[in-house]
Amino acid sequence: IETFKMHQIGELVRSKPGRRFIVVFDNSDARLQLARRIFSEYPDTIQTVYLREVESKELPSGAVAFHTAFDIALHEVAQRRLSEKEAMVV
Repeated sequence: IETFKMHQIGELVRSKPGRRFIVVFDNSDARLQLARRIFSEYPDTIQTVYLREVESKELPSGAVAFHTAFDIALHEVAQRRLSEKEAMVV
């Protein structure tokens, strides 16, 4: 599954040159490793990896824990990638 996910992310990144992305996973051990790999392979393309906090774990640098979609929206507002009006729709 991890190989499949990396392949899919790679395909998306290559199909949209110049675009930047956010990624959303849960924070299982496998996804934490995948987040580290994504940041390593696509440092200029992946802006943030959001990891739904299912367990308290140390997150990779650049990853953000969240509980709800609204948590993601608030972080995106703080990063100026989403307006407050857009966040209120979430």
